[in-house]
Amino acid sequence: MIHKYLLAALLLTAAAPAALAQTTGSVGIGTATPNAKAALDVTATDKGVLVPRLTQAQRTAIAAPVPVGLLVYQTDGTPGFWYYEATAGWTSLSAGSSTGDNLGNHSATQTLNLNEQRLLGTVGTSLGDSTAQVELNASVGTQSTALITRSSFGARYSRVILSGYGKLPEGTSTANDYGIWATAYRGGGWAGFFSAGSTTTPLRWVGICQNPGYNGTGSAIRIVDGTQGAGKVLMSDGSGYGTWQPVPAPTTAGGNFNLGSYSLVGNGGSAGIAISNTGNVGIGAAGPTSTLQVAGSVAARIRTLSSGSVADNDYTVLVGGSIALPAPSAANTGRIHNLLTTGGGYVVTGVFRDASGAFGTYGLNNSAGARGIVVQSDGTNWWIISRQ
Repeated sequence: MIHKYLLAALLLTAAAPAALAQTTGSVGIGTATPNAKAALDVTATDKGVLVPRLTQAQRTAIAAPVPVGLLVYQTDGTPGFWYYEATAGWTSLSAGSSTGDNLGNHSATQTLNLNEQRLLGTVGTSLGDSTAQVELNASVGTQSTALITRSSFGARYSRVILSGYGKLPEGTSTANDYGIWATAYRGGGWAGFFSAGSTTTPLRWVGICQNPGYNGTGSAIRIVDGTQGAGKVLMSDGSGYGTWQPVPAPTTAGGNFNLGSYSLVGNGGSAGIAISNTGNVGIGAAGPTSTLQVAGSVAARIRTLSSGSVADNDYTVLVGGSIALPAPSAANTGRIHNLLTTGGGYVVTGVFRDASGAFGTYGLNNSAGARGIVVQSDGTNWWIISRQ
């Protein structure tokens, strides 16, 4: 035991030139005048302080209670300095150069150059406040825009423009416009979305546009509000809010549609339907002088009928059997039917009349004057107006 005390005394004596204690209570290593504010002042020009080096398992195995402020250097896992904090427990002082540091709150005095790195957030973090909002805020003394631009590749890049009042963003012609522009540039043209306000009329507007220089399949607008559907139209209410609505049912005209001196024509056509102020209708003929004036050919229905009754929309009927004409009435007044035999002798039943009187049947055959007849209804009889 005496030898142990003697060895300790010799060690303290040998270390006396390197470690000096002052009356202030400060201990200096490598200095004769340790800083009075420091409990331990280590001074050197070619050496450092080497703290205990532990593995992660060794660090976490330190028995509780662990004193607050205990510092070690971890050699594996997330290497670096670790200190013990009262609330958080073991905390990494620095995660190393691969992930950067915890910047905390700073008042910047120069531009932060990220080089090829990015600002990232995860599910548990946010840029901005706890609602995960991102805020870019700048107060400037002159008219300006804030740009968020994707790195360009050749002549292709995307851009979000936050435009302050009085600054011209792409696509505007007045310095009074301001708002948000999201645009893409390719091959000499801009395409994108913009939402803006203005101090002049119109006070606000939203647009989706595409410059003809864009190399794509054409412009497209998609508006989804939960009421969209095939065949619907976008309809505004009295406040200007638009929703998708079914196409309104046709309404009855409240008056005449006056064409003036013009005609109804097809898309790209020059001749169409003309209606005079006396009610004459011209098809392909301007200024009709007859009730119906057709400048061209007329097509009418033709069919073979071997039994049954002539239909309302029949014009030429090729008779191949015994058939009947409908009863003359006000509904078919003025209607004309052309009845021709197909070669045999057939009987047509109807309320016929000619100059000789009325009769109920007419026989068609191959004889002259009986091969066919043209009849027209006056509402009471079918008048025979010609024979073949």
